[in-house]
Amino acid sequence: MEVYLAAVAQAGAEYGLSLHLGKTQLLRVKSNEAVHKNTGEAFVPHDSMVYLGGLLAGDGKPEQELSRIIGLATADFKALTRVWSHSVLSRSRKLHIFHACVVSVLFYGLKTVWLSAVSRRRLDGFYVRCLRKILRIPASYYSRVSNKTVLDRADSKQLSQQLLAQQLCYFGKLALRSNGPARDSVFRPGAVFLAERAGLRPRGRPRDSWGEQVFKHAVLAAGGADQL
Repeated sequence: MEVYLAAVAQAGAEYGLSLHLGKTQLLRVKSNEAVHKNTGEAFVPHDSMVYLGGLLAGDGKPEQELSRIIGLATADFKALTRVWSHSVLSRSRKLHIFHACVVSVLFYGLKTVWLSAVSRRRLDGFYVRCLRKILRIPASYYSRVSNKTVLDRADSKQLSQQLLAQQLCYFGKLALRSNGPARDSVFRPGAVFLAERAGLRPRGRPRDSWGEQVFKHAVLAAGGADQL
């Protein structure tokens, strides 16, 4: 790793650039090896870090990122409380603002992540709670109004279904691309077959692969693999 770091520093120096060691972070992934700066001082390892607006976790799981963006979306939703209670704004206008200012935060970066069933339920639960607030429908325990009815009144679908639609669109765009790092991480070069997983398979149940799971839904939507 130190060799790669030195190579990056050398390449940047050719263009008058230098590494800012104070902003350089070390994220360990299945490794306890120490990485040193050119001064000999070791980098402080982190379990997670924010990169390009998304949270990267050392274990590769998206649950921390989901919790973070739900927290960000919650703060944005509460900041717009006066909008949701405004009597002049129409219901459709409020829903439009909600999707533009809150749901867009939830979707950022999740298009390329496959969430577990538990995480999808968390996403759907947050979405419906927000809709109830906007539509002024109390919790089902008091109002006896089901989540399905809330979605029908908002003329909407579960957020996990909306996310899946975006993932399917992105999957199709990747398939139509020429070979590149993003496409080759999902498909075999020059083909529309899924790429094989690299490395040895660990013990236990394997993690859900984004490409494999979205491909299954693409086959279901198309009516068969031969229709893709």
